[in-house]
Amino acid sequence: MSLPRPARRGAEPGETDGCLPETSVDCFTGPPAARGVGMCRDGERLCGASEDVCEDQVLPAAEDCALPGNESCNGDEHVCTGTPGWALAFGDSEQQYLFDIVVDAEGDVVTVGAMGGTAEIQGNLLTTDDEGWNDGLVMKFSPEGELRWAVAFGDDSPQYAFRVTTDAERNVYVLGDCSSSDSEGPWTFGAGTIECTVDYSGDTPFLAKLSPSGEPLWIREVLDGSQNLVGDLAMLSDGGLAVAVATVGNEAAFSVVAKLGSDGQELWRVQMPGTVGRVEALPGGGLVAGR
Repeated sequence: MSLPRPARRGAEPGETDGCLPETSVDCFTGPPAARGVGMCRDGERLCGASEDVCEDQVLPAAEDCALPGNESCNGDEHVCTGTPGWALAFGDSEQQYLFDIVVDAEGDVVTVGAMGGTAEIQGNLLTTDDEGWNDGLVMKFSPEGELRWAVAFGDDSPQYAFRVTTDAERNVYVLGDCSSSDSEGPWTFGAGTIECTVDYSGDTPFLAKLSPSGEPLWIREVLDGSQNLVGDLAMLSDGGLAVAVATVGNEAAFSVVAKLGSDGQELWRVQMPGTVGRVEALPGGGLVAGR
């Protein structure tokens, strides 16, 4: 709260430019052209304080298209036009896919998919020698589109990363599936191992966790490793995870929706008819699922 400001007059002892000690003046440390424009507002500075100290001012900021105000304070009321901020293309003549994308707690962009062949991403070369099969792919970008890290994982059989979410600590969780043409045995991801379904009789769904810096932490088979169609993945409000996978075959299709702990261990499950394609978090750690 500011103190009453006296009218300006000739300087008195202890007064500088009409500003008496223990009173305050309007201030703004942003660009002069932005002062009083859009959402920008003056603050207050106590007389005698540093010129850099300006309390409660509102300075120009990046536009928030979810709000009606002009946060950049440039006077343009139509700044959210959908103009792309950045775009990225990568890959070669082999197969590369991106299936899902999420923004973490600090605005970094995480996307997942699968790749075969070679992909050069901002000077970083990712390759796979899977004899035409795909590896799972996880990439993180800054809000400005700069690659922070990229991880390709798997063995010489197909692996796909279909869904991604992040937690409050910015750890990355990936839901995918894999299959194998023979019985080579399990492959390792961080501190976990997984053995995929043999002879493509049904893909094995898995949940994998990576650190915020892209370090593989663990991998788990989910829902008995017996389903063959990945549905969805969601971070719940209590830190748990919701997953949905489906079985589609000669008999009627059904889905299993489950809640997992942050360590990937199953807490409970329910079976539902049809193929569940979406799960979403509810307050209190609950979830809603549907087609």
